[in-house]
Amino acid sequence: MLVSIVASALAAAALFLLLRRWTSPGVAVIAAVAFAADPLVWHYSEIAYPYTVLGLGSIAVASACLWARGHGQRRAPIASAALGIAAGFRQDLLVLMLPIWI
Repeated sequence: MLVSIVASALAAAALFLLLRRWTSPGVAVIAAVAFAADPLVWHYSEIAYPYTVLGLGSIAVASACLWARGHGQRRAPIASAALGIAAGFRQDLLVLMLPIWI
């Protein structure tokens, strides 16, 4: 249960950091607060479901892929490793994040 709580808190923070790069800071704050206040996030954080870890992993892999985008061959292996490590823990992340990685 503690893992789910920490993962949901880290997912809200990671969502804010990801959105801050693409939108205004106000929109990033609103999205992160909306994510953190969502009843499903609270529900899945209070019981031992893997969905909060899936959310955090999705945001982390998306951030790594967007960080590597357009920067040549140097950052691509890091994004690939992030996808591979995340897929080792949650195999459905491979299916969900493969289009972003490509």
